[in-house]
Amino acid sequence: GDNIQDAKALAQAISSILQGLESFVQGGGVADSIWSPVSGFVFEDSSEAVESTENEVAAESEAPGAPTVEVSVAADEDPQLDNVTDAAGLLTDEEWQKLEQKARDISVAHDFGVYIITVDDYKEYSDGRILDACKTIYDDYNLGMGEDRDGVVLMLSMRDRDYTLMCDGSFGNYAFTDAGREDLTEFFLDNFSDDDWYGGFDDYLDAADDFLVNAEEGNPYSEDHPAMSSSDRILGIAIRVAIILLVPLIIAFIWVAVLTSKMKSVAAAVEASTYVSGQLHLNQSYEHYTYSTETRTKIESSSGGGSSSGSSGSASGTSGKF
Repeated sequence: GDNIQDAKALAQAISSILQGLESFVQGGGVADSIWSPVSGFVFEDSSEAVESTENEVAAESEAPGAPTVEVSVAADEDPQLDNVTDAAGLLTDEEWQKLEQKARDISVAHDFGVYIITVDDYKEYSDGRILDACKTIYDDYNLGMGEDRDGVVLMLSMRDRDYTLMCDGSFGNYAFTDAGREDLTEFFLDNFSDDDWYGGFDDYLDAADDFLVNAEEGNPYSEDHPAMSSSDRILGIAIRVAIILLVPLIIAFIWVAVLTSKMKSVAAAVEASTYVSGQLHLNQSYEHYTYSTETRTKIESSSGGGSSSGSSGSASGTSGKF
């Protein structure tokens, strides 16, 4: 349904553009035509149009009790970039469409801008840090949603493999705290280190959605409430399954032990006289290997590049290498 509506809207937009171009050309172009914001018509002679418009406004202003006519053009408040802007060309068309739709759905659901930006070199946009470049793009292209233009941006710069995770607006800084941003990077940095761009961006969008849900419930991720990575979630599920299976087994083991303790009809032999009396003959003997125990210690490896946190105006962010 969305595709059909988008197609209709695009067709109407193209039709309007063609009509405007036709009127523009028929009017003689910029030099010989002008569009009047008062009358809404295109005049073929710009001088006549200006004179006519000035006379109309002057006549109205001189009339007793005539209202003052003010013509103003409202600034465009809509974001001027897509939710996913892949200037570095890391994604296929199909991957871009999936991520764009997902980011847009999350943004609309929370009234909060969620963005992905990739560039070749962030220094083309700022002489400072990558966080400053991201803030510059955020402001210049009017990103964010709501009165405070709340939003979060994951930006990659491919020249030196830099990244920044920047949030802006009052709710943006509330939902994505310093500790929360550090936890969020764990969701996508492992993908980016393997050049899995789509997987990393997809994990970032899932995590951002989860961050926003928790913030809206009044419990944003922080040091006291850390986010769980996918491995942590799997471990948590495994622990729950283990508890569900082991508790009944332990109860059953105790019950069977109690029952068998009451079934001692034969006393235990404390001497070997039975075995040396000649009544027992052993023809063969066997040795069976039962089990061995192996202990392993995991060696943790540090992530390459490290990261740093900082703020730029109302924005705050976490930056590093991938």
